[in-house]
Amino acid sequence: MNDDGSVMKGSQVIEFAARHRLKHITIADIVRFRQGRERLIERVSAVTADSPIGSLQGYSYRAPFDPIHHVAYVYGDIADGKTC
Repeated sequence: MNDDGSVMKGSQVIEFAARHRLKHITIADIVRFRQGRERLIERVSAVTADSPIGSLQGYSYRAPFDPIHHVAYVYGDIADGKTC
C-alpha cells in the first residue's frame, strides 16, 4: 500500500519487494502452483454400458463447487491421451 492509501501496482510492488528484500509472486504464480497440485475433479463411479457400436466405459465426475455430476462415455482404448 502506498503512503496515500492507494494500492501499489506492478513496478511499485517489484521495487518495494527489492528494497525490503522480500520475495515477490503474482496471482498467476499462485494459480499455476495450485493447479499443479490440487485435484478439483473427482471420479465418483465407473460403469460398463452396451451400445449399438459396442461396449462403452462410463465415468461419472464431480467438482466440489458444482452440484452436477458430469458423465463421459469412452469407446475403445484412449491410451495415454497423446496424439499419434
